[in-house]
Amino acid sequence: MTAPRRLPAPLGAVAALGLVAALAGLGWFGAAAPLLAHRAALIERAAVAQEQAARFAGALAQAEAAPVVAAPADAALAAPTPMRAAAALQGRLDAAVAAAGGTLRSAQVLDPRPLEGAARVAVTLDASFDAAGLRDFLHAVETGAPLVFVESLDVRRAPGAEEAEAGGVAVRATLWAVAATDAAEAR
Repeated sequence: MTAPRRLPAPLGAVAALGLVAALAGLGWFGAAAPLLAHRAALIERAAVAQEQAARFAGALAQAEAAPVVAAPADAALAAPTPMRAAAALQGRLDAAVAAAGGTLRSAQVLDPRPLEGAARVAVTLDASFDAAGLRDFLHAVETGAPLVFVESLDVRRAPGAEEAEAGGVAVRATLWAVAATDAAEAR
């Protein structure tokens, strides 16, 4: 058996240094370079976030400086009692259903609820429309005065409507408005 050969000492030192340099290079490109690239990306993202924060702060300052706009005088139902306001809301909704070409099957006034110096009055209605009529009804209700809000809306194909029929829908909706009453107690 022959003993393994060894490199001469100067050549062995150069080979060892070359191996260490190669391992250091692999370490640099394998770990350090991606970490530095990730650090650069984080610094860039932080700069973008700081820019956005500055824009948001400016927008907030503008919003705080803007004058507060009061609701229009006709935004609430005016009536001597909450129940009369609810009846007025029901009348408005009945008229909106008829104007949209719908058929009102039933309407129920819900108990008024107190609402910071006013009352919240609501009506649940069952009606049927064609698709365009429902659109017209919702547009009339949500854009008219006083302000009326849709709390819930359930739209289904009308019972007995055939597939070929163009958009007959049954609607059950709860709508509410604020009543500025003389007696804002919920009676």
